[in-house]
Formats: sequence, C-alpha cells, structure tokens
Amino acid sequence: MKFKKFVSVFAALMAAIVCTFSLAACGGNDNLGTTEELKKDENGNVVFDGVELRFSTVVSGTDKTALQQIVNDFNDEYDGKIYIAMTPISSHTFENTVMSQIKFDNNAPDLIMSHNKSHKQFLDNNYIRPLNDIMELSGIKVNLSDYAEGIAKYSSLGQDGKMYNVPIDIQSLMVYYNKDTLAKYGEVPTNREELIAICTEYAEDTGELPISWATDYDFFYNYLCMTAFMQNGAKMYNTSNYKAEWTTEPNLQAFKDGIASVRGLIKHVPQLAQGDLSETASTNLFIQDKCLFYVTVPWGLDDLAAAYAKNHSGMTAAKVKSEVLGATSLSRWFALDQTKDYAEKVYGESHAFAMTKTCRDVNKQAAIMEFIKWFTQNGKQGAKWAAAGHISVSKIISESDEYKNNSDVKNFISKGYPGIDKFECVGITPFYDELGKRFTSLITNTINKNTADDDFNQIKTAQDNYNSAVEFAEM
Repeated sequence: MKFKKFVSVFAALMAAIVCTFSLAACGGNDNLGTTEELKKDENGNVVFDGVELRFSTVVSGTDKTALQQIVNDFNDEYDGKIYIAMTPISSHTFENTVMSQIKFDNNAPDLIMSHNKSHKQFLDNNYIRPLNDIMELSGIKVNLSDYAEGIAKYSSLGQDGKMYNVPIDIQSLMVYYNKDTLAKYGEVPTNREELIAICTEYAEDTGELPISWATDYDFFYNYLCMTAFMQNGAKMYNTSNYKAEWTTEPNLQAFKDGIASVRGLIKHVPQLAQGDLSETASTNLFIQDKCLFYVTVPWGLDDLAAAYAKNHSGMTAAKVKSEVLGATSLSRWFALDQTKDYAEKVYGESHAFAMTKTCRDVNKQAAIMEFIKWFTQNGKQGAKWAAAGHISVSKIISESDEYKNNSDVKNFISKGYPGIDKFECVGITPFYDELGKRFTSLITNTINKNTADDDFNQIKTAQDNYNSAVEFAEM
C-alpha cells in the first residue's frame, strides 16, 4: 500500500511538472487555455493564417448594418489571415443565449461585443477570460490610458490587475432641433432655466408641445430618467455590496430632486404624465414641425433625416442634415443646482469587447486582440461607428483627423455629450436589470402626481424591493 501510494504521489508530481512546461499537453495557464502554439515570424510578430473567429454582438438594430460593414472592412484588410463571422443577437436575449452557448460549449462565440454592464455576470459565471496573458504572449497590447477614464475604469470588472474587456463607445439620448424654428425663440439652452424659458415661450406662441419624447420607449426610463437622478447627485448603489441607499442623506434629497426635476418638465410635456406618447407619435411631431426639441436615440439620425425630407417637398436627407437639423445634449436639463459638477452628467450605456472562456486557441486569442486594437484605434472605422450613433471612448480615435472631420460626428453625435468624462454608466453590478426595474417603477409612481407628499414612501418602496432582490440572490 505504501508503494502504491508513493507511485501515485510521484505520478501526480511528474504530471504537475509536465504541465508547468507544456501548455499544449495540460491546458497550462487557464487564462490562456491553449491547445495550440502561437505562430510568430523571425521578428516576433504574430503570423495569422486562416484564423476564423465567431463574433456575437448585442448590436441588432438599425446600427448593425454599420457594424457589419466595419467587420467586412477588417475581413478585407486581413484577407487570408483573419476572418470574423458576425452574429447579431437581440439585446433582450443576448446574455441568456450567449451564456448558454458558452456553458455547454455549443457553437459559442470567441468574442463578444455587448453592454459593459453585463460583463460582471459573464465573469461571475467564469464565462470570459482576462486579456492580460494573451497580450503578453502575443505582444498585441492595448493600454487603458488610451481610453476615457470614466469607462475604462470598469475594464477590470473589480479584479485588480486584470483586464477583462476593452471599452468601445458610449450611447445615450440625443436632442435634435430644427435650427430655423429654434432661432425664432432664442439660442440652444445651456441649462434648465433657459430650457424652461424657451419651452414656455414656444408653447404659449404655438400651442404645440415644446419637447417630444417617447414615453413608451425603454430608453426613456433607462437613459433620460437616470440622467435626471444623476444630475442631482444621486448614487445608484453602494459599490461594495450593491445595496441601494436611497433613503439616506444626501442621497434621499438627490432622489427627491431628480423626481421634482422630471415632474417640473411635465408642465411643458403633459403627455409624460399620461404615458400616451408613442415612439411613432413622438417622431411625427418633429418631422411635422410641431415641437421644438425631439429626444431620441442617436443611431436613428439617418432615418430621421429621411423621414423629415419625405415630409417636406424639395428636401433631401443630405439637405436636412446640413441645413435643418441641429443637435444638443440633455446636460443640465434636470439639475436643480446648476453649480454642481454632476449637473452636466449624462447617463447611458457602453459597448465593450470581451473574450469568451471557450476560445482556447492562442492564435484565435491573438486574432481577437488584433481586431480589438484595430476597431478601437482606427480613426476611419471609429468615424463610421460614431456616425451610426456611438461616440468613441478611444482617445486615439477621437484625436484622429478622420474622426474629427466626419460631418455626422462633428455636427451631431459629438453634440450629444458635454464631454466624454461627463458620461456615466451603471458600473460594475450584476443587478443592473433590477435597478432599471425599480427606477422605472419609482418614476412611473411619482412624476404624474401634483405634489411630493408621497415621494419618500415611493423611494423607500423601490429601494426596499431592490435590496430584497439583491439579498435573495446572495442567499
């Protein structure tokens, strides 16, 4: 028995030694998980030869055409070296679909492009790999200092020293206006007081709604209302335990102010209280010149210009974009105290790239880094993606001439944000869906009331329901 035990221990020891020196034999570094050798030339550069990548993206709306074109450009440039097969998946099913594919290793993607907020879930389930080791092995590296700090700070997903994703862009709501119509009433408002003044004058003069936005649209609650809270200093959750602290000062006052700020604009947009302004109706008001400001998602710019041109004889979409449309942001629209730094904040979401656990071949992993670097540091492609409604968080792209001189970026997309560092997203939490649900219930249960008497109770109810869900998940 002692001899058998010795043989077993010796065999285990030898296996461990072999594993240390042979990645191919034993899986090696689990962060690489490779079963292949990385091909390099005499200069140490990676040689790509017919590498195929499966790429799943949450981009599945009107902007998927632009993304596919960018992927096609990459495939053309790397013909015979790297080929990327893109699969768009609806945002409503993306996480469940992709996580299931990874879990069962069933046609799983090698690379994902999805909202940064969901990547904590992927990490908690051990479905994505850190990028550090393949960057070191391949020499194909990205430096997070080249990306907007407010977004890049989430790339570690809370794991010090690790890089799990690379940020791509940000997106929130855009405010469009008719330049000639606005000129009759004044300048583009730069704060809440100016906004209310110009909206009041327009409504009294025309009898029309000054602001058109869709109350049946998810983005109204996900982006606009969250912006209202943030511009008044609200903190969504405690980053150490994910719990909501909405009834604790100064957060309580920030939440009350956020509600009051949205409620105040209802005087100028009564449909908000009734909840009966659909996306189609909201668009029609603008293209029929029956509103002053139109709040919508930025990736609908081309469709909006085409719809406006169709409704006005002698106009073309190009002419609408060059002569009719102007753009600005929601910055300072809701801040009751305009002196605070957070008064400029705009809330939205950010796309990021991440590598899946089922991508085990280092040649594929290196190809992923090559594509990520190309996508997030190529000014020409960055301009294409921004023109589709997604402003780049890459400093390399934003400082390039191709990007700065793109007409859509210069005249519209860049106008939707007061500055990249003023943008806020939900951060690192696995409970972002529950947060959205509770914020929605809080807004719908308060903004259509004439007084603030019940605001505290509604805030506490939303907070307690959210915290109960967090506690249940952690049991």
